[in-house]
Amino acid sequence: MPFFLAMTLFSTAFVAVVAVSSILILQACELAWSPLQRFADCRPKAELIAEAKLVALDAERLDLQRTIYDLERELAARQCVATGPDPRRPLIAKGWNNRSTSMLYGCWDVSLGYQTRDVDTDEVASYSEWQICFDTKGNGREIMRDANGIICEGPISAEYTDGGLFVVEPDNLLCGDGGYIHKREALCQLGNDGSATCSTLQPETNGQANVSLGRRVFSAE
Repeated sequence: MPFFLAMTLFSTAFVAVVAVSSILILQACELAWSPLQRFADCRPKAELIAEAKLVALDAERLDLQRTIYDLERELAARQCVATGPDPRRPLIAKGWNNRSTSMLYGCWDVSLGYQTRDVDTDEVASYSEWQICFDTKGNGREIMRDANGIICEGPISAEYTDGGLFVVEPDNLLCGDGGYIHKREALCQLGNDGSATCSTLQPETNGQANVSLGRRVFSAE
């Protein structure tokens, strides 16, 4: 028998065997006793369809994850600059009633005319400058300059209470000449002109005074 003819007959026979095997395997799903059943996927059609959908959904999930990753990288590359509060804005009723310490952001001038008295010498000191600067959370720093140019400075904080705006020094205010001003507490109320009127108290000496707190005005250059 020629070789070509033999190969043709062999190929034809192989295709026939595969076809018959496929038919038998498909039929095996309907015959629980068939030895060919182990070669066939005999799960219910609905289960096979559900599995195919899960595969498609998983591929879609991976594609979405890649999209999210790309967007996160793009967002991270951008620099967002937040706009802070206006450091020149006066006090307003809305912010005051909402107890917003961010409204205090910036620097404030305390009314002049405030005086202190040395408890040992009875010497009275007046001040040419008293400035308080706050961050958006009500934490700040104050500086006072007396008539002789001596500077007293230190931390200060403010928070809203049921009685109004409570401003307090954590300790005595230290001065450049080695002295200090006794710790003060102040309770402030909103004024009609964007300022606040405050009643100060020195718990250690019972010293009291009234001052006003107004937005610091910077001269144009």
